Amino acid sequence: MVMSNAQKRVFSIKIPRAIGYLFTLFILSLGTALFFTYEQANSLETNSQTLSNQLMDKQEELKTLQSKYQTLLTNANQTKQKIDKLVTLQQEMNQLVTDDNQSQKGMGGDSLNIQQLNFSSDEQSEKSEKVEDLQTIQQSISTLVNEYKETVSELKSVQKELARLPSIWPTSAREITSQFGGRSDPFTKSISHHKGLDIAGPYRTEIYATADGRVNEARRNGGYGNFISIKHSSEYTTQYAHLDEIFVEPGEKVKKGDKIGAMGTTGRSTGVHLHYEILVNGEHVNPLPYVLVEH
Repeated sequence: MVMSNAQKRVFSIKIPRAIGYLFTLFILSLGTALFFTYEQANSLETNSQTLSNQLMDKQEELKTLQSKYQTLLTNANQTKQKIDKLVTLQQEMNQLVTDDNQSQKGMGGDSLNIQQLNFSSDEQSEKSEKVEDLQTIQQSISTLVNEYKETVSELKSVQKELARLPSIWPTSAREITSQFGGRSDPFTKSISHHKGLDIAGPYRTEIYATADGRVNEARRNGGYGNFISIKHSSEYTTQYAHLDEIFVEPGEKVKKGDKIGAMGTTGRSTGVHLHYEILVNGEHVNPLPYVLVEH
């Protein structure tokens, strides 16, 4: 309502009720949209931080294993060098004892007994020292050989652990078209949980085993299309879907980096890509933190 003092008239402006309702609804909708946008931004930031932490954890795990492997390898090489030197020294000491024996007149026996040798006291003392040195060398060699065996055993264990850890890209392609987690289903458009990583590439791009293991499945598997599942250890399993062709058989052993198939678009797929999954103790996890090393 507007009032004019000069003319002493009253003007009344009426806003239709429907417009008022629409305006109120618009404000509420805008507020809701802003709230959800804010929440989504916070969620994305949280997810990004979580993924970043996972990447750092896996990189640190791999770095620790590689460092341990390198340390063990260095220790094994150093121990082997010590053994080689002691073996050489043992051969030289054996030769000295043999030379001394041959310098004496004929005598025999089934073992070396210093007391039985007809030496002067100085010669006998020198001979005893040589034999004691030889015995010390033999004991040192035995100790080092045991140490070397233990180091090599541990080295093989770490090497096996590294080989069974999925840590390389499953293909030479690098275009990630769908991340792990919640997404809009490409067919139904509804929100669903995506259990793996989609990597697009040219038709029949080679697919690699990401760790040593044994093929559990290699077959046509419903929406997965041509599908491979590899068991790497009691902890890790990897799965590869929508392949154009499978190169392995169930029960076959594979090594990290072996070619196991070709990229395709079989099964429930919108185009050529690899669907890659990692399961840890039977639970699907985000594969991205494990894709650490170039093939």
